[in-house]
Amino acid sequence: MEQFGGHRDDALAVGLGRADDQEGDHLAVVALVVADAEGVMGRRNLVEADWEWWLLCLGGLALEELRIERQLMHLGYEVAGAGTIDHLTDSLYQLNAEIVLTLTDPASSDVETLASAVMQSQEWFSKHLSYFAAFRSDLSGAGLMDLPAHAKMNWDDYVGPTWEGRVDLYQQAPTSAESISDSDLNGLLREAGRQEAALLGMIGFRYTSERNGFSFRRVVSDDACDARVQRAVTVARLHENL
Repeated sequence: MEQFGGHRDDALAVGLGRADDQEGDHLAVVALVVADAEGVMGRRNLVEADWEWWLLCLGGLALEELRIERQLMHLGYEVAGAGTIDHLTDSLYQLNAEIVLTLTDPASSDVETLASAVMQSQEWFSKHLSYFAAFRSDLSGAGLMDLPAHAKMNWDDYVGPTWEGRVDLYQQAPTSAESISDSDLNGLLREAGRQEAALLGMIGFRYTSERNGFSFRRVVSDDACDARVQRAVTVARLHENL
């Protein structure tokens, strides 16, 4: 489709994170993510590229939320509202709607704007996945079979095969009340970053290190984008008729 074609080969400006660059919307979002990820402070050396660090911070945020929710579970609290199948259904719809709007927004012809919007969507969605995983120990995810048809399609499209790796990671994480060595935490954070890179790929984008910096490109096909638009429209119409 014509409206999606402009993003696939646009590379994020080389050297985006250099000190002599002006801080745009993308870097502002990244700064907020890094500031929130207290558990990763002092661990910039765990990865090489700036984009790997940003994804590690996203993963670290979700991991922190997972550990807190797991502790609440152990204390006997019931699953939080954000961890229910209904909330997951809403989150999947919201993610799809946001990505569709991002891809069809003329402002996304600027790749920094595109990357900023995608990062913001992934940041909250990753945390919602951690809420959903916190009260579940099975790889399939209790309740996934109860997802409505449109939500199941969004799940398969945006999460799908990455779920097993994310749950494997979360099963290794102690609760927030349990101690963890620096070396073990470093290992979890590195894997969290890898899981965020996998999720970003499912969302339809990829960071790649280049000779003089890095690029940010759309990797999801036009046909897949068209299907996402149709799902978003269908669900919006269902909501209008409620």
